[in-house]
Amino acid sequence: MATIQTFEEIVSWQEARLLNQKIGTLIDTGNFKSSFKLINQIEFEDLSTHARKISSLIQKLISYLESSETKGIKYKNRSNN
Repeated sequence: MATIQTFEEIVSWQEARLLNQKIGTLIDTGNFKSSFKLINQIEFEDLSTHARKISSLIQKLISYLESSETKGIKYKNRSNN
């Protein structure tokens, strides 16, 4: 497995950044800006699906890190209970 050097290399961070950009675009240019209505159902579904994907990626990262033998300084003495 490749070593991550910066947090920007983490896939879940990259996906979260894309979601952030989509939401920002909707707020800046979508109907939300001019009418203050909620975004339409199609846009909501797209954002919701993306958020669930990010949640799954983060959970997989957490599971991997918890089971990994390699620990950072802060968690070196932490048990895997």
